[in-house]
Amino acid sequence: DPRVEIMVPLVGSVREFNAQATVIRAVAAQVFAERGESLHYMVGTMIETPRAALVADSIGKQAEFFSFGTNDLTQMTLGFSRDDAGKFLPHYLKNGIYEKDPFQSIDQKGVGMLVQMAVQKGRSVRKDLELGVCGEHGGDPASVAFFHRAGLDYVSCSPFRVPIARLAAAQALTGATTYWPEAKFRDCLASGRISVEDLSAALADFGVADLDAPLVRALTRRDILLASLMVGQEVPEAGRQGWLHRETALSEDLVFGHFFR
Repeated sequence: DPRVEIMVPLVGSVREFNAQATVIRAVAAQVFAERGESLHYMVGTMIETPRAALVADSIGKQAEFFSFGTNDLTQMTLGFSRDDAGKFLPHYLKNGIYEKDPFQSIDQKGVGMLVQMAVQKGRSVRKDLELGVCGEHGGDPASVAFFHRAGLDYVSCSPFRVPIARLAAAQALTGATTYWPEAKFRDCLASGRISVEDLSAALADFGVADLDAPLVRALTRRDILLASLMVGQEVPEAGRQGWLHRETALSEDLVFGHFFR
């Protein structure tokens, strides 16, 4: 049962979105007619420009979902080029101009305000509007917690950030306040394997004593199965039933992760 979502990038006005949506729907209708079959699909947009966030209520009347492209939204809001930022951002951080690299952790007071505004405006005209984020911020614990508070439905991120995002999402769901450092988690993942001791240390940092604790229950059963496979633990037969084997689960999770549902 595929869920097809076609996303129009970098729009700045509802007319721009409508122009592309018209082309998309015309091509889809043509393909359906040629094949003699059809499927449900949604047409949405990426909120990547400040103007799109400002007029999100107008765009939301036509778009069926928003995905916040926070990499480009950060570039356009701050006036920074991500390709060139490495030349000057270290100096900004050293001199306290920014507390964190805005391309790694969302600028909550600036870019974050645009996200919150777009969420409010979009859902004011379409209450069931699906909202997510696509960008490196989707794997940053502090950013994931912010997106949860803002009302987003999901985050997606680069494959190597998926385990970090999982823990951050569970933490956001349970209201935990301590973040396990990303660098520490990356060290654990460097060999391609997380030891039982490393997982226990991570859970202990979150105040979790065992796999039945509330934090872990906040994850889906498949997430728990996947975590068990990653640390090499034997998974009880009852935990295996109805769930994907390791390779399938991993490949699917690396493509797209719905964390808040």
